[in-house]
Amino acid sequence: MDYTTPGDYAAQTTKWRDYFGISNSEQYNSQVKTANQEIERLRTSNPDKYNEFMSNARAWGAREDVRIAEYDEKNAPFTPLNSGKYHENGEYIVLSMSTADGVLEVAMEQAYKSGDINVGYIISAYSNTKWRYEIKCVNYDANGLTPSSFLKGVTKGKTIQSNVNSEIVANLSMNELPYRKKGTCNIRLEYVGDTNVKASDSPQYNDGKERVSVHYTL
Repeated sequence: MDYTTPGDYAAQTTKWRDYFGISNSEQYNSQVKTANQEIERLRTSNPDKYNEFMSNARAWGAREDVRIAEYDEKNAPFTPLNSGKYHENGEYIVLSMSTADGVLEVAMEQAYKSGDINVGYIISAYSNTKWRYEIKCVNYDANGLTPSSFLKGVTKGKTIQSNVNSEIVANLSMNELPYRKKGTCNIRLEYVGDTNVKASDSPQYNDGKERVSVHYTL
């Protein structure tokens, strides 16, 4: 439905609501209907005022079209790309698997933007375990897990796989302002063996919250 008609402009603008005597106690559709009736009367009764109104309404409608398009773009999930390539991220040492969500989020962002299947290794210092992840963008899944909830399923010796949601910063082509956009990746996390690292080997060591603040390049 088009909400940028002259009737919508009159119903949503205080100046013209007052001018046309539109009551805000009515349902919105009734307000627009009343506005359209008054606009038609104005066309014949006062052409100059009608032309003023229509000029303002067209300018408002153009601005609203842009605003609605921006809203729709921001709220539409990423369309998954498929480059057919693999992107190797190497290894990253975390304190524990429960603090590895930032690693997954950065890999997911790379997958969103490139269409590559992202693979890499996460090493948990506390449990001295090593895990291989494989991340591929898929169609948006409203029931996807968060990275942290996905990692709650980690059990030594077990492979877990699920759709996982996250948001990344994107740019809207109309005005280049940053905003966050949602998407889904399918993540497979596989236990590959034990390691021998220290907690102090992790960039998360002594960071207070023991959570990753990801400023590294995969």
